[in-house]
Amino acid sequence: MTQVVSTASCRMTCHRCRAMMNTHHPAIFFTVLALALLISQNGVDGLASFVNPSMKPETVVDYQLKALKQEDLEKVFEYASPSNKAVTGPWQRFAEMVRSPAYAPLIGHGRGDVLLSINVKPNDSYRRFLVRVWSPKTPAENISRCIEYWWDVRKCIDEGEYQDCWMVESVIPRK
Repeated sequence: MTQVVSTASCRMTCHRCRAMMNTHHPAIFFTVLALALLISQNGVDGLASFVNPSMKPETVVDYQLKALKQEDLEKVFEYASPSNKAVTGPWQRFAEMVRSPAYAPLIGHGRGDVLLSINVKPNDSYRRFLVRVWSPKTPAENISRCIEYWWDVRKCIDEGEYQDCWMVESVIPRK
């Protein structure tokens, strides 16, 4: 992960940054600094590079859907809760499960929409989302098919590095 330091501390310690700040183009320096900050927060592919307590449960579902659309199953696994990972991991085993017929429509889907959000527990530590996933249009039929899944997301309590983070507990096809 890229670490970004303030320009004041950077100017004191880094001769490259000091030299860049002394050029006639400080705007370039700040553009590079902003880009480094954006990459460190969002990852190269536009997805958060790590789960953190500031993420809302809706964001976790959205990021997992984006990773599924991009067929990045390792990234999908990062958003799984520790208890989910204990049952489905390591990520390679998790990827095999996601490729099974029940979950295969999620991989490389055309569109995903959150239809409903429910607070399952009164203390707002467990949320359930109804998600509709549309397959990419097939050239022969020029239509998309859809399937719905229940996404269960919970706030991790007393789980070390995931303290107060919203993570995916399970994804279940809707019958």
